Amino acid sequence: MAGLTLVALSSVPVIVIANVPVTTPGTVRTGATSISSVPTDQEKAAALQIGVKHKGKLMGLALIDQQQGVANALMAFGGGAAAASNMKSGFSIRVYTPITWIQQLSANAAKLYAPLPMSGLTDEMTAPVLRVIVSPDKPFMLTGAGMSGASSVEHVIIQDEKRETVLQPLTEEPFVNVLSSARRDAMYDGVVATFPLDELQALRGSDKEFYVVVVGNGTREKRFKIKSKHFEDLP
Repeated sequence: MAGLTLVALSSVPVIVIANVPVTTPGTVRTGATSISSVPTDQEKAAALQIGVKHKGKLMGLALIDQQQGVANALMAFGGGAAAASNMKSGFSIRVYTPITWIQQLSANAAKLYAPLPMSGLTDEMTAPVLRVIVSPDKPFMLTGAGMSGASSVEHVIIQDEKRETVLQPLTEEPFVNVLSSARRDAMYDGVVATFPLDELQALRGSDKEFYVVVVGNGTREKRFKIKSKHFEDLP
């Protein structure tokens, strides 16, 4: 929207996901897919090369609030310019495995013409966790109606397909998005969370699909289902 700018106060790295066969001991088998809990040197090298080929790009499994997108389209069709004051982005997530996280870090480094070498990979970068970056639900315009319908991210959890078991994050770090217009500024919080891959596998059991549940302000909540069709993006 004209007159509205978005400034990310915290740099949140993101990642790509390649379907790399894994048959080593440090692997969580999931039937249709494999999630490498401890990437091998060969997998790390391949991930670094993929990152270089995709320099500067956002990689990973990205999911958006499709229902909010439909609502925005309906408002635009029926309400004209005035409807824009009620539109918002909806929550969105990006999900990363250890391999794809390496790919993203490599892509970020390649953008700066400072390639990330194998020796530069730390234990934290290759940790056996599922990373989930959750972006807030932001208004398209800083009006009273738009701001009242928007929401920061307060928490994120993973839930099994039957909605019986909950996995809480191992770590949860906030980041801030600032929206600015000629009249006012507004801040909305996002979250970067990590979940242990071994506990994720225990939660999933024989079920391959699971939910990422975003908790927002008040009673706001958005449930993203990680479906079978997404598994090829989660090596």
